Amino acid sequence: MNAAASGDTINIPAACTITLTGANGEDANASGDLDFTKSLNIVGADAGSTIIDGDNIERIFHNTGAFTVNISSVTIRNGRGGIVNPYTGIMTVTNSTLSGNQAVGSSGGGIHNGGTLTVMNSTFFGNQGFSGGGIYNWGTLTVTNSSFSSNQAYPSNGGGIRNSGNLTVTNSTFSSNQADTYGGGIQNGGIHDGGTLHVQNSTFSGNYAKSSGGGISNWFGTLTVKNSTFSGNRAPHGGGIYNYSYMGTVSATNSTFSGNQASVGGGIFGIATLSNTIVANSVSGGDCSPGGTSSITAEAYNFDTDGSCGNATQKTIAEINLGQLADNGGPTQTMALLSGSHAIDVGNAAICLGIGNVDQRGVNRPQGAGCDIGAYEFGPVIPAVTTSTPTTNAILTSLSSIFVTFNQDMVGDASANGAQNINNYLLVERGSDKAFNTQSCKAGLAGDDIKQTISNASYNNATMNSTLTLASSLIDGTYRLFVCGTTSIWSVAGLELNNGISDFIIDFTISTAVSGGDGEAISLPHTGFAPKVVTQLLNQPTELAYRALGDIWLEIPALNVNANIVGVPKLNNTWDVDWLGNEVGWLNGTAFPTWEGNSALTAHVTNADGLPGPFVNIKSLAYGDQIIVHLYGEQYIFEVRKTLLVRPGTTDYALQHLEDNSFLTLITCQGYNEKNNSYRFRRIVRAVLIEVRDE
Repeated sequence: MNAAASGDTINIPAACTITLTGANGEDANASGDLDFTKSLNIVGADAGSTIIDGDNIERIFHNTGAFTVNISSVTIRNGRGGIVNPYTGIMTVTNSTLSGNQAVGSSGGGIHNGGTLTVMNSTFFGNQGFSGGGIYNWGTLTVTNSSFSSNQAYPSNGGGIRNSGNLTVTNSTFSSNQADTYGGGIQNGGIHDGGTLHVQNSTFSGNYAKSSGGGISNWFGTLTVKNSTFSGNRAPHGGGIYNYSYMGTVSATNSTFSGNQASVGGGIFGIATLSNTIVANSVSGGDCSPGGTSSITAEAYNFDTDGSCGNATQKTIAEINLGQLADNGGPTQTMALLSGSHAIDVGNAAICLGIGNVDQRGVNRPQGAGCDIGAYEFGPVIPAVTTSTPTTNAILTSLSSIFVTFNQDMVGDASANGAQNINNYLLVERGSDKAFNTQSCKAGLAGDDIKQTISNASYNNATMNSTLTLASSLIDGTYRLFVCGTTSIWSVAGLELNNGISDFIIDFTISTAVSGGDGEAISLPHTGFAPKVVTQLLNQPTELAYRALGDIWLEIPALNVNANIVGVPKLNNTWDVDWLGNEVGWLNGTAFPTWEGNSALTAHVTNADGLPGPFVNIKSLAYGDQIIVHLYGEQYIFEVRKTLLVRPGTTDYALQHLEDNSFLTLITCQGYNEKNNSYRFRRIVRAVLIEVRDE
């Protein structure tokens, strides 16, 4: 990280575990935690196979100042705290897992945030902190499409999140978290809020607080809940939500509370305003407490089952007729209104309109004569994908077919809305930027993602299964399949997949070890010696002798580099370039320079005399800079398209198989480590041929 320039992207490959060692609390990346002293992007292959392990010795990532940090597709585990982001920092965590982190004696087991933090499509599991088992937030935090489970705050509050800043939670799940005091305790707790908290389209289930607020405990803060579900949460006071005396403000709109438990206030404890909301079937403690209109503001278009929630309409459990918490479509589990429920079509239309006329799943309201009370809008079962092969985040060695199973019979032909229409599926490989730019079938292919060809789609009405046949087996890379709901496949009942709101998405990786034919992995060459130190070289062995290639040399005008190119043989699945001196080596086995394909060229960053080598400054090359290969009276002019910093074992980009043009890939070392006399990284520069002209 020290060697990277501000704004660089550090790519970490699949099947890679980085374990921290030698913690001493410093902030300069000498040992222990990974310190951000500049703005950087950390990109893994996927959270299932790219792992950063703190080995329980120190926190893992530390943003040390006003830097912008993006972390994606990694697992961050076993740290003494996962991530620290200060009040001046800006951080995004995407498609990642934080697990088993413990902020012993401190707050925020997974993340401690005082700045601006965005969490998307991520999982927090089994983290622990003094306060805030998953996240401790006193800044601005946005959580979307994420899950918090089995996190613990001990001995304080906020099993999932402890918030005293500004927090927005959308399309997320909090389950089986616990806090020793408020907001999720010894077994299962959600959020302890002392700031501003907005919750929408989210589910809290099975959380526990030893004192109050099994799902959410609100002290002195402002809490708004919309289109959300609270089920099976427990605490002595306020099983679902606890609002401290007269010091906090709570409102719940089109939400469902069922099966929560407390000694007092099984569903909700304290002052609250309810709109189009169900508070019912509390195991103990009553639906709302303390009762009376002075505590709970709720008109007749709210339902309870014991008359404790202000002027809400009292119904029996059978009349409300809620299903079990289940996957009913959408990003989170919900409790469906079953046929005959008295909550169907009797909601306040203006309130439904005020939250976008959709339910927790994103299903449009109303589906009948009027909108429904609670988080779920009753209607036909929405078509969805139930299983797929491969499963999401799978790592495979090869793939030529994909299998998708639906929850109901789909249109089984190749019409515009049919499951046999190959245009209703989109398969892409992420490009060299290591990120998926394509977001939906409707938006279409984007960025440098590469579309893969699906040659055939067949559908079996009996099994409700589609089989997608690929034009060719996939090569190493990370892929995303979209089963199109946004454009869209329809059921035989005339309903759109995912109600037309979203696509079903599967991410998976094809990974076969890059090898030289004998099964051993190839590594990038070691292209540097110790700076300012003369290294004595042995005589070059005959089998490692470099091959003269004739009249061919490399020029980099921006760096004033002019160097002869020689051929470097591959032996034992690597290339030994110790004797290159100030020449450039062509790595035998890659495309010959100027030919179609990917030609890998390497040179020293520091030569054996301890002096700067030909490639000492290639890290400064930028998009559009020229690299010229002079060959037999012609100039082959290449332009830089990308520069990356990678680990020495990361070969997938540098040795990538490319066709349809001539590419140069320059490789050298970067980031000398005096402790072990080695270089931490390899600098990779990719250029493409744009012109050929005479000398």
